[in-house]
Order: sequence, then C-alpha cells, then structure tokens
Amino acid sequence: MLERHELDAFLTLAEELHFGRTAERLHISTTRVSQTIAKLERRVGVPLFNRTSRRVELTAVGRRLEAEIRPAWTEIGAALQRAIDAGRGLTGTLHVAFVGAAGGQLCVGVTEEFGRREPGCEVRLREAQMSDVFPWLRDGEVDMILAPLPVDEPGIARSPVLVRASLRPPGVGVPGGSGPGAAFPTSRNRAGDPAAELHPARHPGRTPDRTRPRDLDVE
Repeated sequence: MLERHELDAFLTLAEELHFGRTAERLHISTTRVSQTIAKLERRVGVPLFNRTSRRVELTAVGRRLEAEIRPAWTEIGAALQRAIDAGRGLTGTLHVAFVGAAGGQLCVGVTEEFGRREPGCEVRLREAQMSDVFPWLRDGEVDMILAPLPVDEPGIARSPVLVRASLRPPGVGVPGGSGPGAAFPTSRNRAGDPAAELHPARHPGRTPDRTRPRDLDVE
C-alpha cells in the first residue's frame, strides 16, 4: 500500500519532471524526493522514471501507474476538501423561486444578506408561475418557493406567513411534509398578497450542506 508522501512525490514529479521543482512544491529537500522515488521503484520492481543529467521522464510503467493513480487521488483530495468546507459552514447551491414581482424584490434583498452571512453558499433565484410551484418542488428543480397563500397540497411543507398585507397573508413552501421555519424575513408585499415559503419535506441532494431556513432580521 502506498503512503501519502510517496503518492505526493510520485505524482508531483510525474507532472514537473524536475526534482528541484518537485521539492519546492512539496516543501521538502531534493534528496528526500529522490529517496522516496527510489524506495517506490524498489517496491514496484522496475524504474518509474528515466533520469539523465538533462531531463527526467516517465517510463512506460511510470506512465501507466500515473494514469491509474491520478484520477483516484484527485477524487480523494476533492472529497476531503468538501468535508472541510462542510465543517466550516454552509456550502453548495440553494435554488429558490418566487411568484410575482414583489416576491422577487423580497428574495433579492434576503439573498444579498444571506450571501454576506454565508459566503460559501450560492443562492440561485428564478421566477415561477403558480402552475410551476408544485411540479418544480416535487421534481427537485428548486429547493423552496416564495408563493402566495393559501397553499394546501399533500407533500408540501409551508413556513409561517412571511409577508402580510391588507388583502391576505403570504407564506413560503417547500416540498415535503415537515414544515421548517421561514427562511425570509417579514416584510410588506407591495402587491398586497400574503406569501409563504414552500419546500419539500425530504429533498435529497439539492440543498446546501447543513442548510436550514432561518430568520434573517431584514427589514
């Protein structure tokens, strides 16, 4: 089984084809790089690099080994980085839709505030018609929608009223059945319609890591 420092040395040298630059990138001595590669070659049983006074190049076995190792090593690094990002806070993309111009104005303002608080999470907004609301939520095209009330649909979770005006109150809905709290602050809807946030109760793979709707205290 190869150790991490052996993989780092082999893949970096395969890319740089220069012991000095490899040592600089790995922050180790050139001697350490040479010793690591020599140890790896003894384990494999054949040379992985051809070395001359002027150049370093991969052997046929070295090229094959690099081609088979690099994709897996890259994926491991990416997985580790995703875990680190998730541990630091919200990451990923939240897809939000709104119905009507007033809902759009509210979403834009809240998205700006949310972006300042959670810079690692991207919010993508899109306008919806009422006929789009339930299909989009169920198909996973969006994670939540700001839409006028009343909304009473099986499998769709609804937040408390977010915007209340003189005619009727608004709310937010999400596909599901476990109604999370409102993700948008209370505000006035110029159109006079109440709105709520709608979203699915259980929607795998689309909401950002550890994302939960929350009040943002934005006027």
